[in-house]
Amino acid sequence: MDFSKIGKEIYFLRKAIGMSQKELAAGICSQAQVSKIEKGDVYPYAPTLYLIAQRLGVDVSYFFNIATTSNYHYVLEVESQLTALRREEKYKEIQKLVQTEKKNPLYKTTPSYQQLLIWHDAIGLFNIAQKQKEAIAMLDQAISLTSFTSKTMTEREMEILNTKCVFLLELEDYKQLAQQHQTIIQHLERVPNLTDKTLKTRIYFNCAKAKFKLENHHDSIQLCHKAIQWCLSAYSLYLLPELHYLMGQNYNCLNDSYQAASYFKKARDYFELLGKGGCRIIPEKDLENSGRKEQPGR
Repeated sequence: MDFSKIGKEIYFLRKAIGMSQKELAAGICSQAQVSKIEKGDVYPYAPTLYLIAQRLGVDVSYFFNIATTSNYHYVLEVESQLTALRREEKYKEIQKLVQTEKKNPLYKTTPSYQQLLIWHDAIGLFNIAQKQKEAIAMLDQAISLTSFTSKTMTEREMEILNTKCVFLLELEDYKQLAQQHQTIIQHLERVPNLTDKTLKTRIYFNCAKAKFKLENHHDSIQLCHKAIQWCLSAYSLYLLPELHYLMGQNYNCLNDSYQAASYFKKARDYFELLGKGGCRIIPEKDLENSGRKEQPGR
């Protein structure tokens, strides 16, 4: 671990936001201490680094990644590109970028970067090549690169496990899916602070969809409730339309026309509010005849 990189990064972040050493140090340590940290003369204690990270507007893990990962900013940019492509379901572009980056020397020397590329390689393999078993095996391989204990999981590892759950849902392997969902939710609820606030929403939503497919509507509703409450507490609109629509579907299957209509209307309002033209706007038949039981949709 190269701690001198932390000092340099603190300097660049401080300068980028126009903060003086005195302003950064206030209530944390002395200005002289900040100067020594930035020069690499001393290494900050963990509590000091945590407070400095807060003041600079980054998570403390950012500094540890800087210290442990070669060319971290480059890796961060590639990760950002892959995340955008994954959420837009541009699987061919994912494959192309992964194959290019596999030639990068970082791939062999940096486990976290190797994990990132194997994870997205598996996504391309599953969706483009239709090699489902190989893709799932690759996800397990990716998790094993950084997993040293069964008691805790990093956010990245939970992301990869969430991808595995999506694959298992597609394959209708509900037995294994139930086991994986139990594991991922246990780990998710042990983490007090998430860097990516959407992770909990996505995991709850995917678990709720699986329960819906299995016609466990009460469990699905409970998971949707958790996700919606999390969205509200995190001031996030991410997946709120989809969550309300799924709630409506569940109540529709339970023949509760009042609750179904209420959630369908909220879902439509959220879709319109967010301008999601590509998303399904709730059909009038669902709003007017929501007491009729329908087959679950994909």
